[in-house]
Amino acid sequence: MLVPERALSELQGSYQIGVIDDNGKAEIRPIKIGPRYNHQAVVTEGLKKGETVIVEGLQNVRPGMNVNAKPYQNSKKEESNSNAANSRNPKEERNASEG
Repeated sequence: MLVPERALSELQGSYQIGVIDDNGKAEIRPIKIGPRYNHQAVVTEGLKKGETVIVEGLQNVRPGMNVNAKPYQNSKKEESNSNAANSRNPKEERNASEG
């Protein structure tokens, strides 16, 4: 499952994510992540297909709290950064990190 990095809450190497259940209540749960790419992370454990993830405002959410979800949209900054990352020359990146 791929989620925006903004949805992750990290503390001492452990990650949590906010999820909205079928009744519109928030749940905070531990997850494990895999690789990251383009401001997104692969969730390898702790999230099921089709679950609604809280991307913004997680710091204000408490377990059991009623949440009114709105669709997530990338910010203009994230979009421009991902476009720039996709247009880089891999050879240039390798040379820059070697030297």
